[in-house]
Amino acid sequence: MTGIRGATRQDGPAKVTGAAEYAADYNAAGQVYAVLVGATISAGRVSGYDVDEAQREPGVVQVLTELPAVDEAFAALPSPPLATRFLPMQSDVVHYWGQPVAMVLAESLEAAEGAATYVRVFYEREPFIDPDTAVAVPPSPESGYGMLSDLEFRKGDAAGALARAPVRAAGTSTQPSRHGNPMEPSAIVAEWHDGRLTVHDSVRHVYAVQDTLAAAFGVAADEVRMIAPHTGGGYGTKAFVWPHEILTAMAAKAVGRPVKLVLTRQDMYSIVGYQPLMEHRVSLGADESGELQAIVHEVDNVTAVTDDHVEFGSVPSKVLYACPNISTSQRVRRGNVNLSSFMRSPIDGPGTWALGSAMDELAHTLSMDPLTLRLVNYAETDPADSTPRSSKKLKEAYEEGARRFGWWERPKGGTRDGHRLVG
Repeated sequence: MTGIRGATRQDGPAKVTGAAEYAADYNAAGQVYAVLVGATISAGRVSGYDVDEAQREPGVVQVLTELPAVDEAFAALPSPPLATRFLPMQSDVVHYWGQPVAMVLAESLEAAEGAATYVRVFYEREPFIDPDTAVAVPPSPESGYGMLSDLEFRKGDAAGALARAPVRAAGTSTQPSRHGNPMEPSAIVAEWHDGRLTVHDSVRHVYAVQDTLAAAFGVAADEVRMIAPHTGGGYGTKAFVWPHEILTAMAAKAVGRPVKLVLTRQDMYSIVGYQPLMEHRVSLGADESGELQAIVHEVDNVTAVTDDHVEFGSVPSKVLYACPNISTSQRVRRGNVNLSSFMRSPIDGPGTWALGSAMDELAHTLSMDPLTLRLVNYAETDPADSTPRSSKKLKEAYEEGARRFGWWERPKGGTRDGHRLVG
């Protein structure tokens, strides 16, 4: 409960004693419980429903299969922080497995969960597009994610310098998609009173939710009250506004009662975002002393057919090491999956992993210590545009890390544990 300097966390005592209340802990008077029914196909259309058996289950209030269209103001919302412009249950189109196609509302969670198993959905299947093997294409100019950084960056003549470099290292690094699973899943309770909306929501960006819901319903922002006293982990999935939050508020308005939705662990894999599969192609060129002459870093990432999320893994290659010739690019692979999103260590983690792996390969090719190679290419100013740093302690961090790990005294060839090399 205390930090390095002895400062007590304001919410520390409440969290460690179990007194902290989260979105899913809140219950509104007269609320109904919602359970989502997810699509069991990855691409196609809903051709019909059979909800009679589900509707007859004790405690069931209503089975919703379609919700009203959003207000025209929704189209003007920035994305991000609106995660995706595609809203389920607005049409019969299915873009990904698990996409909400129905919502069961009941007097208890158990009744809603039970009735959801009786909802029958009929589909017309269409060909599935696998994003892992789809052709990489430039992101759409309309993508808000594409405006967060440079889709293409060029400094000098990287291709020419790479071809002329006496020492080269190149490789492809691939990381799989990673799903965030915070201790508290995403949850929301939505209630309407006299045309005003109040939501208890598990989010990190309360103003984004307020603005998004206001636009979706065509009301002023001060007519939406957002309450998020504590958030039990986020991993990036709670930074943006996802469709389930809008759908829950729609359902509450449709039935005239508060609606509570807590995503299941399965829902967390299909309804909110995840860090996408990424492929990095990194090529480095250097002289015999190890000084970089060229960096080429091309990145592809998986995204949905509905929106282009761009994971800017190429960014570290234009900011980390001094180099006169740099070329980076970003592409997306669209497929029938839920939209990806940033997660813990966005951009920097995936990007530095790929670039760092290439630097290690270059060091091996040069028979040079990998830390020495990084010091040879240490950037005193921003490599992209030579902008001075306001402060930077990376060299000191290198030195201190090397001292603490005994880097310079480590056994030649690495430490072994039996037949295993120990990092």
